[in-house]
Amino acid sequence: ENATDEKTDIWSLAIACIEMADSCSPFLKLNQFELKNKLQNDDFQRSIFYRNWRFKFKQFLAKCLHPNPEQRPSAKELLL
Repeated sequence: ENATDEKTDIWSLAIACIEMADSCSPFLKLNQFELKNKLQNDDFQRSIFYRNWRFKFKQFLAKCLHPNPEQRPSAKELLL
């Protein structure tokens, strides 16, 4: 597995955490165009800070959802 795959897995982990916190997919009501637009414009990452979640959880999600995969932490870094 290369680093890009791991960074994709980190992003997917954050989405799974959001799904568990909300009991549904954050993308459930979006069509393909809206989804692409939201992810490319960083709207999704910013939107998590308006949620009624603990600050540490929001920080974790922000790290995992960094738009640049190279700047997302590794699984090992997230455990520290």
